[in-house]
Amino acid sequence: MKTKFIIGFLSLFGLSANIQGQSFYLDSAYSWNESYSCFGIPPYAITRRYTVDQSPWLNDGKTYYEVLVSFHPTGDDFEGTGKFLRQDTTNHVYLYQYGEESLLYDFNMQINDTFYIDSMYGIIVTIGSIDSIALLNGEIRKRWNLNCNGSNDGYFILDGIGMIYGLLDYSNICLIDGCGTSILCLSRNDTIIYRNPNFSPDTCWYSVSSTAQLLFEVIHISPNPASTEISIDAKDHQIQKVSVIDLLGSIIIIKNEPKVDISFLPPGYYFLQIELENHQLVMKRFVKQ
Repeated sequence: MKTKFIIGFLSLFGLSANIQGQSFYLDSAYSWNESYSCFGIPPYAITRRYTVDQSPWLNDGKTYYEVLVSFHPTGDDFEGTGKFLRQDTTNHVYLYQYGEESLLYDFNMQINDTFYIDSMYGIIVTIGSIDSIALLNGEIRKRWNLNCNGSNDGYFILDGIGMIYGLLDYSNICLIDGCGTSILCLSRNDTIIYRNPNFSPDTCWYSVSSTAQLLFEVIHISPNPASTEISIDAKDHQIQKVSVIDLLGSIIIIKNEPKVDISFLPPGYYFLQIELENHQLVMKRFVKQ
């Protein structure tokens, strides 16, 4: 079985320097709600719920636990993903898939340690700083703040929660390509203990909407290109939140009104993420002159 080093999952299953053996986060009591949204035509958002199987899988003398996924808010229909996790006693997490095991994270990493998140495109990620935050239940979790290609872009990992921009696939965190993932919340025994601060406080699930194409065609922004302000014509739909996202995927403006001041932005390409009623998302691309 071939082993290679990649970055993935990071602290997804609650590793820390004083934990030995299997982490208790490899437990089906925990579930992660992750949203996948795309700027394509039609734009859409879909949420999936992850947990791990309680039954271990032995392979080549090593113990793994399969990652399970559900596309239902209650997680009543979890099914296998074919991706398996294991943790050793030296603060390493491994992912086994397609007959190959990959080292996902070395928890001995310190500030200024540098690694590739995508060697093909030369995306370099550095540990910029390490601190901690409090969860909703008062638990204190370690946080690794990441820099992409030498800049602080707001990406981070939380102990026991994982990469905030995706559990299984976050290779686009440093270079947005129109689609991406985000963790919305983490639950333990169906009690939410973490919510992503970049989303509405009551949001843990986005539903697939059959009206996505219609919404994309009905909602308009103007002018485009623009130099000072973008206006949104949402017709009869209610705007909950408007976010401006740069090409690195960083949210740089958040508003809850149909007009957005962009006068201070440097010229370039940006995305406008418009959240409507029922948490429906519409993505629009614009140019700042």
